Amino acid sequence: MSWTRAIKSHWPFFLFSLAVYITGFGLGIGIAYNKKATIHPQKMAFVPTSIHNLEVVLVLVIGGILTFGIFNTLFLGYNALMLGMTVKSVWDKYGAAPLVHGVLPHGLIEIAGTLILNTLGYESYRVLKALKTDATMDRKTVVHIREVLLLFSLGVVFIVGAAVIESTISQA
Repeated sequence: MSWTRAIKSHWPFFLFSLAVYITGFGLGIGIAYNKKATIHPQKMAFVPTSIHNLEVVLVLVIGGILTFGIFNTLFLGYNALMLGMTVKSVWDKYGAAPLVHGVLPHGLIEIAGTLILNTLGYESYRVLKALKTDATMDRKTVVHIREVLLLFSLGVVFIVGAAVIESTISQA
């Protein structure tokens, strides 16, 4: 089992996920231009936050696998769009402080975990593409389940770690 091979084989799908996220986030900022949101800061408990985040990423992974990457792409873009709108609206009304103290400590780790797990939503497409290539080029592509499990575990660790930070360090 190789980290290098796991990352290399999924790298194009990770970059695509990142591009979708950045695009959605940017569109959200554009949509929320000059809108000011009222926020109601609250301390987040670890267990409900972890369960919610894991539900979201399971929807990304399973929805992506079942739709060959279509559902998870749309869902990830929507998630990023909403975050972009929220960040821009909060910034306009309250400035950077709530974002720096409430979102930034856990947000980057949560986004990284979400992107890793979203990448696994393209697994059915990746397998189908490998089968097609094998059929036309008379070769065998091996799909390594351990790599998928390794990346899944890494993504879950990031998501749970972000929930720990959100419930303990991030200030509401």
